Amino acid sequence: MPHLLLLPQIPARYVWSRGEEYSGGLRGLGLFVYGDRFRRWDAGTAVNVTRFVANSEHTARQVASFYKREAGVVYPGAAAGVSRFPAPGRG
Repeated sequence: MPHLLLLPQIPARYVWSRGEEYSGGLRGLGLFVYGDRFRRWDAGTAVNVTRFVANSEHTARQVASFYKREAGVVYPGAAAGVSRFPAPGRG
């Protein structure tokens, strides 16, 4: 069965790219102890995803960097046709 994964933000940023922001206290200790194990698990489960869809080019680049996979980009509102609605004060 196909598995589509829509990523509204950077994948598990607390272990992949911004761990220093989560350091200190119990959270930091947990990342120190389990961070490598979680990254291996996360990358291993990514192979089950048929197609990644990101909400920005930045997130798509993160998918390529962390999972070595391509992600399509669907910008927020694009799927709902938000651009068809007039801007405030114009209609």
